Amino acid sequence: MKISIIPKHDYVYFAVVCWIVDFHLCFGEVFTAICKLRELPVKEQALIATFDRFLKDQKENYAIKELKEFVEKMREENKKVLYDSHYVENPINSFQLLYRIVHIWGEKLSQYLHYPTYNNKSLPYFMNSVFNNTQQMSSWPKQFDLRGASMALVRLRYIYNLDIEDIRHGRLPTSQTHGLTGIDLLTIGQTATEFDNQAEAIRWLTESIAVLSKDPQNNELVVRAYRSLADMFVKFNAPHLALDMMKTALHIDPNNSGVKRDMAIYNDVMTDYVKHLRPFLTILEINNLKRDAPIFTPNYAELCRGEIKTPEELSQLSCRFRKTQIPFIFAKEEEVNSDPAILVFHDVISDSEIVQLQKIAHASMRRSTVVERDRSLQETDVRISNNAWIYDSESVADKLSRRIEIITGLSALNRNYDTHAEPYQVVNYGLGGMYDPHFDSLAKDGQPKSEDEAYRNSGERTATWMFYLSDVLSGGATVFPKLKARVQVKKGSATFWFNTHRNGLPDMRTLHAGCPILEGDKWVANKWLRSIGQTFRRPCALNPKL
Repeated sequence: MKISIIPKHDYVYFAVVCWIVDFHLCFGEVFTAICKLRELPVKEQALIATFDRFLKDQKENYAIKELKEFVEKMREENKKVLYDSHYVENPINSFQLLYRIVHIWGEKLSQYLHYPTYNNKSLPYFMNSVFNNTQQMSSWPKQFDLRGASMALVRLRYIYNLDIEDIRHGRLPTSQTHGLTGIDLLTIGQTATEFDNQAEAIRWLTESIAVLSKDPQNNELVVRAYRSLADMFVKFNAPHLALDMMKTALHIDPNNSGVKRDMAIYNDVMTDYVKHLRPFLTILEINNLKRDAPIFTPNYAELCRGEIKTPEELSQLSCRFRKTQIPFIFAKEEEVNSDPAILVFHDVISDSEIVQLQKIAHASMRRSTVVERDRSLQETDVRISNNAWIYDSESVADKLSRRIEIITGLSALNRNYDTHAEPYQVVNYGLGGMYDPHFDSLAKDGQPKSEDEAYRNSGERTATWMFYLSDVLSGGATVFPKLKARVQVKKGSATFWFNTHRNGLPDMRTLHAGCPILEGDKWVANKWLRSIGQTFRRPCALNPKL
């Protein structure tokens, strides 16, 4: 990372602090891992301390007085967060923290950069150095992070069917925190429009108008919300509602040229609808529309909300002590689904082992990727998390692999070539972190890809073993939509299932997903067992179709 050399010791100090914190943080987007969000209050504190040192030696004038008041206000906000280790586990808190750092700090820096007319030559120079250093840091929150945080709240609202008014007042199913402001709601609503999520955009923008309209000083923001809302109505085949929005906006600001231009456009659209007898959607019909996206796999949202198997179906499942490869040692096994078997093993990893895995993983966390059809690894919004790979050369990983072998009877040997299993993928989920419905199988469209060298040498991902390294206060379950099966996160437990039939072909019933985290900090460690090591441990059945 580049650090500009600045004569003043305060500037250099800030640059060094930024570099040290940045080095120890996971790289990439901040909102994609709670481990990154936890570091933000410390970084903000370092920023405030840098301003304190600068302001201490400055002569008092209007600009310096104003800046001191701003820094003091930020210090009070920072104190609320700094010593609360669970603060960022609440998505509303995390959004507001990111908003403060990205927008409020950013606007203050820009103010002094663009209007350096305070007869103080060192002030704009100082602001410029701070601005440059923060923007160069890969782990300093950017506008992208705020957009990600906004969409996390949108996602949590529609998947968990939350009341938007409850969210506005800071009420979640498991906690109460500070509510969202009208500007917060407007930011979230406009972000939803950028992501083409019209139904949700309408909900959030409508709520923002209800809050902002209470203060005439917010008229400019209210007009902006009305214009965004009108654009959404047009996309939903409701130009008559868009025109209503524009009339209201014009009443608030009669001289707004943008509103007048929009009104002329929507009048033309309305004329076209009438001319061709195109039907209009009502506001009720719009509110009942669901987002058309892969995430709405049948049963997915219902399972995330805890609507699972019927009592009759659950009565067919059992818990038992499972015999292992070592006589007189048994594993606590819970059956979540019988065919195919989805199993949960309890108390299979200790707290000290979890700490070791997290400590090793933290130094090399990166944004999680998914395997696309062309075998490339891509960052995508279907997976909001960070991960690190831990090999069995680490003693704790080797010990855990031996434990998996003892319990399952399969080979978990990890080596450089013809490996029987992949290294551990340790994952920390982010704000509203989730993983859309997917298969762990490496085959695409149900067919093996023999051109892939790793696939040729080690074979298919026969089975998945997933350690849970933390508890989650709400949300975050692992669900199997086709099986109506659900596994709630429980620290110290592990989920296990086979991804393939005995004939080696993918079992398409094992479609699964990680539900969004409503509140908490979710850590897991995945271990994928390859088919080459299971040749004599899980042989083919006599029936070739099995």
